[in-house]
Amino acid sequence: MYPTRDCTACEGRGTRPRERRRAADGSPDMSDLLGRFPGLCDACGGSGRSPQAPTTAARKSPGRAADI
Repeated sequence: MYPTRDCTACEGRGTRPRERRRAADGSPDMSDLLGRFPGLCDACGGSGRSPQAPTTAARKSPGRAADI
């Protein structure tokens, strides 16, 4: 399993605020119920964690049994 770190998009919360819908004149739409509640973070899928890049293995010098 890869090591994980806090998601940078949502700071580890797993949710992000949604954009409120706007009326034609630019004012917030008062009937927008979904905009009042946070949505899942798209970057981490709602877990609040994102995987770190795995470390690469060191190269071995030739001449070992595994290299044959």
